[in-house]
Amino acid sequence: LVFATYAQGAAQARKAGVLAESLRRFGGDLGEAPLFVVADESARAALATTGLAATVLPLEEDAVARGVPFAAKAYAAAVVERRAEGAETLAWMDPESVVVSAPRALDLGPSAAVALRPVFLVNAVGLAEGAPVDAYWARLFREAGVDPAAVPAVESLADEKRIRFYVNCGVIAWRPGRGIGREWARALSAVLADGPWRQEHCADPRRLVFLHQAVLSVVLLARTTAQERRWLPPDHGYPLNLHDRLPE
Repeated sequence: LVFATYAQGAAQARKAGVLAESLRRFGGDLGEAPLFVVADESARAALATTGLAATVLPLEEDAVARGVPFAAKAYAAAVVERRAEGAETLAWMDPESVVVSAPRALDLGPSAAVALRPVFLVNAVGLAEGAPVDAYWARLFREAGVDPAAVPAVESLADEKRIRFYVNCGVIAWRPGRGIGREWARALSAVLADGPWRQEHCADPRRLVFLHQAVLSVVLLARTTAQERRWLPPDHGYPLNLHDRLPE
C-alpha cells in the first residue's frame, strides 16, 4: 500500500506536511507506508525546507485544465499511479486531511478494486435517481464508454438524496494497475478540450468545480464492477466541515 496527495502553492504544501506528520504519528503500521506528494513548483520549494517524510514528485498538469478548480488532482493521481503501478493499493488523501487512527479500510485486500464514498452533497452536478441524463453527464458517459441506462444509484451523505452514481474523491483507494488515475486525467483533458460543450454546459462555475469528481465517477464505472467497489466506513474521509449537517 502506498499513500498519495498533492499540493499547489505554499499554503497547500503546509497542509500536506500536516497530513504527512499525522500519518506517521497516528497511522499505526500503515504509517510506515510510502507517501508521495505531487506538487507544483512553488509547493516543491516550500516542501524542500520541511524535512517531509515523503517522496515529492513534480505535477504535470495539462494546459487545458489550468485554472480549473481541483483539476490538478486528476493529473497528480496519474503521476503517482505511474510511479506506484506495482503496488496493490494506492490510497489517495487530499492534503486537507488529517489522520487520527490507522486508516485500515483503505487497504483493499484481495477482492476490492476501489474503496470510496458517495459525494457528501448533490450540489449543482448530481442527478436524481431516475432523472433524465442531461448534456453535461451525457458527454462524460460517452467519453468513458459508460451506458447511462446501467448507472447505479447512491445516496449522498449529508443531504441524503438518491442520485446517479457520483462519488467523492477526498479520500479514496484503488488498484493502480487498473490505470484509473491515468484514465481520469485523460478523460478530464478530453472534455475540457471540448470547447462548445464546455462553454455551454460549464457556464455555471460550480459545474467546473465539481467536474473532477464527475469525471472520476464515470471512469470508475467503466473500470470497476459493482462487486469490486467497497464503501468506506464513516470514520474514513469524515467531512468535518459538514459535521453540523450530517445525520446523527
